[in-house]
Amino acid sequence: MERLEKIFDFLHLANNLKKTYRYGASTKDIHRDTSADHSWRLALMAFMLADELKLDIDILKAVKIALIHDLPEAINGDVDYRHIVWGKATVEEKYKNELAAMEKFRDTLSSSVGEEIFNLWIEYEEEKTEESRFINALDRMECSAHCLSEGNEKWDTPEFIPVYGRSKIANFPPLKNFYGILKNRLKEEFVKGGILWKEEYENDE
Repeated sequence: MERLEKIFDFLHLANNLKKTYRYGASTKDIHRDTSADHSWRLALMAFMLADELKLDIDILKAVKIALIHDLPEAINGDVDYRHIVWGKATVEEKYKNELAAMEKFRDTLSSSVGEEIFNLWIEYEEEKTEESRFINALDRMECSAHCLSEGNEKWDTPEFIPVYGRSKIANFPPLKNFYGILKNRLKEEFVKGGILWKEEYENDE
């Protein structure tokens, strides 16, 4: 019974992801997606593409990583990529705060599943395994794909969208073709919105 109580407490804390709004490419839409929305579609992408591309990875582990990779945001909120680019936050600060949040999650469970969740998050951050590189790449692609679904009229920093994921995709080549589809769709949206599509956006490195 005590273990079930701890699982309940963990899930109650994780529920904050459903109320954690992400910055994305727009700050103009009050109906932005949440961290839970993002993690759900990332997990869906993971199992579908791993199967379609016949990847030699542990699909269950990849889906688990997708589901827990943003858990720290349930405590810390979302730190947008642009905040780091603009110097409003640092990678080191972000990692330190997220690590503390994951330690809180682990300690809330104080069991083997807590250790597993914590270690999966560390694996995601370190990007040393195929599963973690796969999810890191998909994570960036999901964000860009969400921007695409918002429509260009809601973008306030379009220049970040086409280049956001390319370093991660370069680190996981099996996704190159899927990334190409995403970029083609983005290019169409740029043209439709009268937004300049720069030659540098074509670079995949």
